[in-house]
Amino acid sequence: MIKISVSDKELMQTLAHDKAIEEIFQRHNQPLLAFLCKEFPDTQPEFREDIAQNAFVVLLENPDKYTPIDDTNFATWFYGVARNLALDQLKHRGHEREWMLS
Repeated sequence: MIKISVSDKELMQTLAHDKAIEEIFQRHNQPLLAFLCKEFPDTQPEFREDIAQNAFVVLLENPDKYTPIDDTNFATWFYGVARNLALDQLKHRGHEREWMLS
């Protein structure tokens, strides 16, 4: 089986297709969880998993919010979405820390 490499930008343009959604998830789920673990080390794994799931929901419900410049820009944008969701949750819980805002 030959695997064809498709950019994140191209996948986002075809996000309505199940294969594109699956590929984005396969590429970014584990790295996103690792990012959230690094950014929010004092949170429970369940919290980080919920945030990652919510970030994918935002992506699926609002794909037009991503305006592609290049492939590296997608990860920056997407991880920023997840980080903002986490900060919002922590604010709501009253557990925000100053170092998270820097």
